[in-house]
Amino acid sequence: MSSLTNVRSMGAQWQITEVQIGKIVVQPDKYKPTSLAPVELEHLRPKRHKIDIAVSQGSKRSVFLAVIEFRGRTLVVTRKSGSYSATELVRTLEDAYFDRFQKECMIPPFGDRDDVCECTLNNAREFSDFLHLLKGRGLSMVQG
Repeated sequence: MSSLTNVRSMGAQWQITEVQIGKIVVQPDKYKPTSLAPVELEHLRPKRHKIDIAVSQGSKRSVFLAVIEFRGRTLVVTRKSGSYSATELVRTLEDAYFDRFQKECMIPPFGDRDDVCECTLNNAREFSDFLHLLKGRGLSMVQG
């Protein structure tokens, strides 16, 4: 797992949040045979990606499942355990994306629940590639 570090000023205190991108599962929409061998398949287009994400704040740890739906350009983040806000995680990822690419990646998240956050992505493929980048290389981000 690679990590994203987010430091935020909380009044007079600084709060450090570490985001780790875990396994990314591609769920394809269709496969096309590449040969007559029954196990060789070519991926035509993804239907969705499922991404495991862990967030740590000091000794507190929260685990999330993020799903990118390519057809609707939708990102849904659901908290599986812990107390960190799903909306705050999405905002942290959005800030990191903007810092790296200097462009918006999503329409701001909506919903009033802390355990689920849903938003529309401007480009689902680019956001998925960004999460792959975080998984493979990591990224540090400081906010104040």
